[in-house]
Amino acid sequence: MAIVDVWDIESIPTDSRQTYSRYGDGADGYVSVTGCAGPEAYDWLFDDEAETVEVEVTQSELDPELRTYTFRADFPSYDTERGATTLAGSFDAR
Repeated sequence: MAIVDVWDIESIPTDSRQTYSRYGDGADGYVSVTGCAGPEAYDWLFDDEAETVEVEVTQSELDPELRTYTFRADFPSYDTERGATTLAGSFDAR
């Protein structure tokens, strides 16, 4: 499960790509992703915020009044054998 938190989403220009840091000051907006994983809902073995989130904004192909937000979230490495964990997804919004 992932929770995507975006402040001032309208300020991200269409046809642009921006990267947000977990430790950023929010001056250029704010995007964070919290990832949760475990054997069942609310029994999380992993529950942490991504170190960085890259967001690409494009015009939605399904609805001209919407924009598509495609994100890639990179989480800290807790398992040195596997390395860092990445979560990717997209959603449409105004």
